[in-house]
Amino acid sequence: MPRAHTLFGLVTEAARRFPDRPAVHFPRSASAPARTLSYAALLEEVQRAAGLLAELGFGPGDPVGLWMEKTPDAVVALLAILARGGCYVPLDPQAPAPRVARIAANVGLRAIVTSGDKAQQRVGELLTSEPLPALRHVVARTPGPFEPGEVTLSTWGDRPGGAEAFHPTVTGGYLAYLLHTSGSTGTPKGVAISHDDSLAFVECAADFWEARETDVFACHAPLHFDLTVFDLFVAFRAGASVVLLPEFYSAFPKKMAEAIDDHGVTIWNSVVSALTLLVDKVDLGKRSLRTVRHVIFSGELMPMRVLRKVRGSFTEARLWNVYGQTEANTSMFHEVVGDVPEDDGARLPIGKPLPGFEVFALREDGSLVDRPGDLGELCVRGGTVASGGYYRDEARSAEKFVLDPILPDTRRRIYRTGDLARLEADGSWSFAGRTDNLIKTRGYRVELGEVELAVQSAPGVGEAAVIAIPDESIGHRLVAFAVPTEGATLDPKEVLAHVGRRLPAYMVPSELHARASFPRTSTQKIDRRALSADLEAAT
Repeated sequence: MPRAHTLFGLVTEAARRFPDRPAVHFPRSASAPARTLSYAALLEEVQRAAGLLAELGFGPGDPVGLWMEKTPDAVVALLAILARGGCYVPLDPQAPAPRVARIAANVGLRAIVTSGDKAQQRVGELLTSEPLPALRHVVARTPGPFEPGEVTLSTWGDRPGGAEAFHPTVTGGYLAYLLHTSGSTGTPKGVAISHDDSLAFVECAADFWEARETDVFACHAPLHFDLTVFDLFVAFRAGASVVLLPEFYSAFPKKMAEAIDDHGVTIWNSVVSALTLLVDKVDLGKRSLRTVRHVIFSGELMPMRVLRKVRGSFTEARLWNVYGQTEANTSMFHEVVGDVPEDDGARLPIGKPLPGFEVFALREDGSLVDRPGDLGELCVRGGTVASGGYYRDEARSAEKFVLDPILPDTRRRIYRTGDLARLEADGSWSFAGRTDNLIKTRGYRVELGEVELAVQSAPGVGEAAVIAIPDESIGHRLVAFAVPTEGATLDPKEVLAHVGRRLPAYMVPSELHARASFPRTSTQKIDRRALSADLEAAT
């Protein structure tokens, strides 16, 4: 198979080989009808949208905002930006307008692609949140109510197509996308990924998981989350199909299960919490799920209780715990082989590097971790590391993307993950917390993830979260939150007594609050900041 030089090249190659194969499925939702685009039809739509971007003066290197729910139109817009050589900047549709405005201002967006029916409201909210002197264009597939002003609305739905809309000179060194992650200061960090960076991962992942044209990928994550890079571009590289699961499916796991069966999904990739909802809230025994051959999960610690359910539900699938960061893509894997441990306090290792990745750890003194049992900060070396660092943020880039201390003569940069890991005797790695998530209480250093696992292993606990509250007398006090399994009732004293049987007294939370559910971020992770805010409000 010829190797593409850009992400968009994966689509043109797939369209050449499999023009009539379905590329993108979209199940029917309350706001949009079901829709399927073949590779040929997808390319035709992209030609129309790219032609409009060309007319508006957008080309190689230009960032373009993508502020849309996950639909076929959003995928068309994303690919059209890449076809012009631009850099797509996905914006969370659920994020408050001031946060989106800060991103738009920092990037200097001149155009935002959105839905025609929401364009007026969204642009109005942006412009009242922060001055955006660069913003001049809003682009949509179909028109909607929009009052002309300094910002104009243009549509591509009724335009003629034409391959000449694709820019002919785009190379792998251009930025492909900017993905924004939360920053400790509250200012989002834009991770700048080039085509070369992303393709190094896509090619590796497609080969490792043996992606083929008969596969059906489920795209569960929102477009501003890096899991979608795997879902979309590994699928396109193979000429496979992608089922775009609407964002609201996250609250209706039954619909996720229906989509797996109805569309014959073969590759599932999600954060652990999404998989937890699926196996906890749906009677999967009524569904075969036998088409799924890979279940890939990441982002959070996988509870053994949940993993046993996953193993029992996806009977034909291989299970993979993967590890990575937006800044360096998925870099490590551990396949769950054999029986799942009965010990609910056990942890899965994060495993070994994927082919083409190099992972090592540094001690606090900068020396290389080379003895089993030793602990250090994980670092990633290789072609997948974000070559652009953090967009327009030299200070934070210099802190995390550093010259390789082990191979200084290469003048290559590595990514310091901020994650602590322990080297095992077999050469694999086990996650041991964050360098910035280690807190001190009563003179001891405590990793919150370890306490969460202990809470989660208590009978009747479905999910758990632990936060650290500053305390002048002891450094920090620990507060736990728990969501019960279906039908269970939690007694906070019994849960804390269970934790006390697993951990030293200084690691046992001072209190536990039972909740019906947890607040979630837009990527469906537990929102610990919201839990902290709730606790402060209650006191």
